[in-house]
Amino acid sequence: MGTGRFKNGKFDITAIANFAMTMNDWTEWERCFKKVSEILYNASEGQMSFGNIFVCDESIGLDTADFILYQAGDPSYSSGTFGNLGSAVHLMPYVKRQILTIIHEMGHHVWGLGDEYCAPYVYETIDYTNPAMNNRTIPILNSGRVDNELSTQNAQALLMFGGLYERRNIIADTATSITVDLDYPDLPTNADHNWVLIQIPAECSNVANSNYCVMEKSRNAAGSFDLAGNWTDAAHPVTEFCSAINHDPDNDTAQENSHGQSCWETIIERAEFTTLAVPNPASGVLPAGNVEPNWFALDKQSRFALVLDRSGSMASGHKMSDAQYGAIYWLEFCAQGNDLLTIIWYDHIIDNILDLTEVSTLAGLDDEIDAINLLTPRGSTNIRDGLYEALHQIQTPATRAAVQATLLLTDGKHNTPSGSEASEVLPSFNEEGVRIYTLGVGAPDAVDMDALDELAEETGGNSYAVGDDEPGFIEAAMVEINAEVRGGIITTSPESFPDSRKTESDALIKKILSLGQEKRVNLKEICEVLGIKDEKDLIHPPKKLKSVLSSIPADVEEECDRVSFSLIYPKGSTLWLYLLDPNGNFIDMNSSSVNHVISTAPHEFAIIKKPKPGRWHMIAVRAETGIAFKFRAIAGGENKNIQAFGGASTNNCLKAPVRLYASVRFKNDISGLHITATIISPKGTKKYITLDDNKYGEPNSGEYEGFVTVDYPGRYHGTIRIENIGKAMTAKPARRILDSQKGKIETDKDIPKFVRVIPFYFDSGKRVEIKDTERENGIHKIYGNIKERQTKMISAKLKRKK
Repeated sequence: MGTGRFKNGKFDITAIANFAMTMNDWTEWERCFKKVSEILYNASEGQMSFGNIFVCDESIGLDTADFILYQAGDPSYSSGTFGNLGSAVHLMPYVKRQILTIIHEMGHHVWGLGDEYCAPYVYETIDYTNPAMNNRTIPILNSGRVDNELSTQNAQALLMFGGLYERRNIIADTATSITVDLDYPDLPTNADHNWVLIQIPAECSNVANSNYCVMEKSRNAAGSFDLAGNWTDAAHPVTEFCSAINHDPDNDTAQENSHGQSCWETIIERAEFTTLAVPNPASGVLPAGNVEPNWFALDKQSRFALVLDRSGSMASGHKMSDAQYGAIYWLEFCAQGNDLLTIIWYDHIIDNILDLTEVSTLAGLDDEIDAINLLTPRGSTNIRDGLYEALHQIQTPATRAAVQATLLLTDGKHNTPSGSEASEVLPSFNEEGVRIYTLGVGAPDAVDMDALDELAEETGGNSYAVGDDEPGFIEAAMVEINAEVRGGIITTSPESFPDSRKTESDALIKKILSLGQEKRVNLKEICEVLGIKDEKDLIHPPKKLKSVLSSIPADVEEECDRVSFSLIYPKGSTLWLYLLDPNGNFIDMNSSSVNHVISTAPHEFAIIKKPKPGRWHMIAVRAETGIAFKFRAIAGGENKNIQAFGGASTNNCLKAPVRLYASVRFKNDISGLHITATIISPKGTKKYITLDDNKYGEPNSGEYEGFVTVDYPGRYHGTIRIENIGKAMTAKPARRILDSQKGKIETDKDIPKFVRVIPFYFDSGKRVEIKDTERENGIHKIYGNIKERQTKMISAKLKRKK
């Protein structure tokens, strides 16, 4: 989600370049945005401009961008709506000089304005029963149009061949055929799609040399910068949006078709803009008082905060221990890079276990892990002040980072101080560009998911809900969130081992353990013990070995920066992690190219830099004999060019359709993906649906959705699986060529094959009333014990050490 906001007449926005900018790029983009702010200020008669502009390059923080800056390409375009998940304005390099495009695209993006230079585009279905006579004549099903209706309107016809859109001028047409001026590269009946796109020009202003409407003009219509940075106004600058007095007199534009009114009338209907006064576009009077926006270069680093519940209700089940194991995982993971991390535990008191620190600079992690392990549940639940402390820690450096995220975990609801609300933090988090990822743990009647959803949605994070039925559930969710904020989940797979005690597996496990008394044995030695001579038997173990080892595939794409492989298992069981690369080679887990972490907590993970693309396999080897148990295998990919978004949207009404949605960017928004969702009911039954992006009459929109109707009340979980099987293409190709000054638009950008998985949850039926068990049972009055005092002493020691 873009982190941009509009408040008190100012847009605070984030702009991320998906390439390494030169000093000249930085100068030109800064000059460009400041000039845009000035024109926007004048167009709104002083009511709107940019306030703070936060900028980074090399795709760092790209999933937070409101504007994405490109090194090459045409045209610029917008996707989604301002503040929505995965939405941004995509700006090509010509915009640095021809700046009106930015305000034009903001018109689409912020207010949903339609174009005023054309009528709504139309799709006509190709008639395959009537063979095309040549490469210029398109047979269509009867349109009902009179002869030459399109040609007299100077319309154009667009067809796609081999992923390449081709635009031609229509010179003749009937109700059943369209003829263009130049040949297409093949017969129209051999086009990629079974339809032809028709674009009909239109106009908002019929007044010569008018200064409106921005939605009719773009590029250099206001003026332009030369190479030296000198601004020259256009001969007749277009710098205004239309109002009711001068909007589209012949009522033929896309804006009129969509809204039935002028641009300014549409703008002031938006919730954040209702207080604006509609200016007179023809006045020509420039308001005084314009102030240049602030331009901030973001630090190329990640700052994370864990805000974890230790209130009295966390004493039940596996909640406290799982949260501690998850905190240790984050600590150990951050130690493998240059991430900054702070760990905060809260009840009615806020306790910092670790101030914001670059974890890899610590001499060791023993003290921090000891401090985490000594924590015990106590007291009531002060989510608000735990979050405020996280924000304070993230703001400790004088600068702002490109990636700033907080993970909030709770098993209940905010209940102290009396009269306060967790949502009080939202204005501060939004102002500072810090996303909140929330994790509610426990039964639906115990966790205030309404509040957690609000915290996540309003800051651009995500909310999760998991039960406490089995050990490892909560830690696994914390590991999934770790993977999500770093680039995305490749796989999250629930696995299990059967009881080993009554099979020959028990003896094999003991033999493996005996070999590893001094140090862990390698995978080759394990294969020898198990009698595995063929790679196929390692990837698909025979039945007699299913109590000893398990193989979990993970598909890693080209140009992935890092990939992580993690196993999370119950305390009391032990798993060893091994890896096979896509060529079937055993990975030396002690190699300098592998960051392999064997933890004292019940998890193990490995991080591979610049991994070989293809199908990897996590090999989980059982290192304890005994009863059956469940575990989770999770792989996460870090690729700055891939961002996947998705989730579920519902009003919680039983029998009402639940909307599942997804979108993906690989530099551009992309289409041609295979996206499916698995939905698990409270009873454990499963439903499967496929999402598509052919809604709203725009094929290949890149905005995937699907609907599922559920008939049982309660909490549903699921995953959205996104896969490019080699058919991905640039999304919105029709809309992009309509805005292009070229006759062709490439739609295939050599997108690699990849997989991403997005967990989600939703409630069906009215949410149950939340029970505040801490207040009911008087737990909030308990103020700690010896371990609490030990924790405070360790915390003070750690702060002195920093």
